Amino acid sequence: MDDIKLESKNLVHLNEIDVEKKSMKLYNNHLMDELCEFLLQQTMVFTKNTNLLNFLGISQFSKGLINDAKETLKMGLKINPNDINCLNSLGLVLNETGLFNEAVLFLERALRVQPKNTNVLNNLGINYGARNEIQRAEEYFLKAIKINKNADAYKNVAT
Repeated sequence: MDDIKLESKNLVHLNEIDVEKKSMKLYNNHLMDELCEFLLQQTMVFTKNTNLLNFLGISQFSKGLINDAKETLKMGLKINPNDINCLNSLGLVLNETGLFNEAVLFLERALRVQPKNTNVLNNLGINYGARNEIQRAEEYFLKAIKINKNADAYKNVAT
């Protein structure tokens, strides 16, 4: 325990921008074990940074740590219930694990926060498509495309 406290004190000299840069570098190099460990340490220093919690949740999910990812993202939402990234990421994690009804609750909340967020619209389309509600899925994909022709939804509307 003292080692963790000492280690987290040594990391305080990094500012949040440096932490995010290092996190992206680890992520881009597919060093997920190192990324998760680094982000866990940093969330002890920057306890209210929902961006770090979101990134940690996504990283945990990519490593298959589903329950950890859900809990981390929910911690971010305790700090800021309207954090668009945590809402969308939690919806995505729940979609990917087949919890579609629970996922749609977080995605619809995200959409209320940012009605023109193409990532959220795309994830809602994926959610409804997975539930075989094709017309509703297409509506969300087309909304995303109307906002941004390069949106991920463009690929999904054809499938």
